[in-house]
Amino acid sequence: MEMLIGQYIEILNGGSEASSRFWALEERINRDKLSSGVLVNDIRRSTMRYEIANLLSDNVITLDDLDGFTENIKGYARRCIGRQER
Repeated sequence: MEMLIGQYIEILNGGSEASSRFWALEERINRDKLSSGVLVNDIRRSTMRYEIANLLSDNVITLDDLDGFTENIKGYARRCIGRQER
């Protein structure tokens, strides 16, 4: 979220007209609302793999962030990353 706020500040501090900056910021916020890193608030065991795949896909987390998870989950995450790189 800190990264997003920094990017929003850059939009607001841009050199264009105030109305253009406002609408650009609104568009960006609406797009970011759909990001896994912003949406996740309740991860259940039954959807954990799906959520991890989304977080990896959106570059919210990395494989290093999964330290402490089971090898099963880390293996799943590595396979998800491998599919993205193809």
